[in-house]
Amino acid sequence: MRPLVIAIGGMDRAGKTLQRRSLLELLAERGQAPAYRWTRAGYTRHLESSKRWLRRLRGREPQRDPADEEPTGRYPRRAEHLGPRWRRWLWTRLAILDLIWIFGVEARRLRRAGHAVVFDRGLEDARVDFRVNFPDDRVERSLLWRLLERFAVRPDAYFLLLVPVEESMRRAAESGRRRRELPEVLTRRLEAYRRIAEGGAAEAIDGCRPPDDVTQVVRTRVEALLAPSLPGGHPAPGPGPRRSDAHVAHPLPLLMLYLLL
Repeated sequence: MRPLVIAIGGMDRAGKTLQRRSLLELLAERGQAPAYRWTRAGYTRHLESSKRWLRRLRGREPQRDPADEEPTGRYPRRAEHLGPRWRRWLWTRLAILDLIWIFGVEARRLRRAGHAVVFDRGLEDARVDFRVNFPDDRVERSLLWRLLERFAVRPDAYFLLLVPVEESMRRAAESGRRRRELPEVLTRRLEAYRRIAEGGAAEAIDGCRPPDDVTQVVRTRVEALLAPSLPGGHPAPGPGPRRSDAHVAHPLPLLMLYLLL
């Protein structure tokens, strides 16, 4: 059986990190040599590293993220904070190109190398990001988005951990998190996630349930996917969870970033 590709997404502070760690441990026990990628459209490690590199190249000091000064309203980047339409167009296309690389190229490369891939936030999370933060830009109708949908590796399982808006905000406040979205934005995000789950693209799980219960649901689903490869018992454990393999730079985002910064 080829290595699995699994995505865990959903609302902020719904318990994704805990479930991702448990899932990585399970896959390692089953010899799947898992690697994981965290993604948020426009904020991946690829793009953040490229931004820092380009600012140094141009002799500019790293800038403080506006979200640090207005933590409840400006993170992640929304359409009204990007100014002219051409700037929004460039920002969203850059983000989609980066996602094509991650979901289309890196996922296949890792799987060919024998690694299961766990995405902390997957393609459906990016869809929600664009629907919520760029509602008037029709990002999903663009050619690049259609290419992303066509070439992205389809996860073997996609879990959406959902909690009410009030619970998400309460957990964020208790954790001391500074970067938070406004309640009305979280409400639209929750509605978008529910529509995606109703459409069958992902499985919604109540993030208010005890963490152990959620873990059991996730592990049961994944073990069912692994079962066909275990006719004679479990294989010898492979390498443990891997946060990241070497990233291969893609040049087009660098050129576009130079214009954007």
